[in-house]
Amino acid sequence: MVCSFLICCAPSLYENFLQDLALEIKNNLNEKTGELCLVFPTRRAGLFFQKELAQLYDGPIWSPKVYSIQDYLLKLADANIPDQLTLLFELYEVYHHYFPNEEFDAFYPWGELLIKDFDDLDKYLAPASKVFATVNDLHQIDADFGLPEEDMERLKHFWRNFFEHDLSKLKTEFVNTWKNLNDIYSEYKSRLKEKGWAYEGMAYRNLAENVSTETFKAMSEFSQTIFAGFYALSPQKRKLCLI
Repeated sequence: MVCSFLICCAPSLYENFLQDLALEIKNNLNEKTGELCLVFPTRRAGLFFQKELAQLYDGPIWSPKVYSIQDYLLKLADANIPDQLTLLFELYEVYHHYFPNEEFDAFYPWGELLIKDFDDLDKYLAPASKVFATVNDLHQIDADFGLPEEDMERLKHFWRNFFEHDLSKLKTEFVNTWKNLNDIYSEYKSRLKEKGWAYEGMAYRNLAENVSTETFKAMSEFSQTIFAGFYALSPQKRKLCLI
């Protein structure tokens, strides 16, 4: 059975927190250190924790398995993530169908931004169809998006510029690109999936949306998994940490 714990900590208290966590494990889980898995926000935090734990013992012990959150989620997702250039070439093959006159050298910087946006979108489990929706009327935002008031105002401010003035050539090109992004996003992910590939956010989203508690338990060889030192979690990471 897997027992998951989520232990949060303010960044300013991190050093003392690692010391206290090591002492807590020694005092209460001393017989099970080799069966534990600890997940930290970064690899560096994990290394510092291991140093703190080692200082509490006079001899060798079975060390817990320590992961960064990125390494842990990728392990669970069992994802094959290609290098950035390969991901860009795959995206260009999709993008080129919509914009056949765009050469790869001109697409390269734009493609890097697109992959980053797709990555962020998936890590926050955001609905792509809404994020990439082309707004034809400001009233559509109220009717279709259902966002918190603060986010609604930002979105309205973003699109208001397109409705209050005549569209310049640049704005027209932007809208023509924007309205295809949802299709590009979907086709790109399908293309990667067919090859057994993913970018990081895609792997996380697949895991968050498809893994069940039973599957999660079956995938872990540890008796207890402790998520430690987190201050702010994306929706996708919170869902996986608390499953």
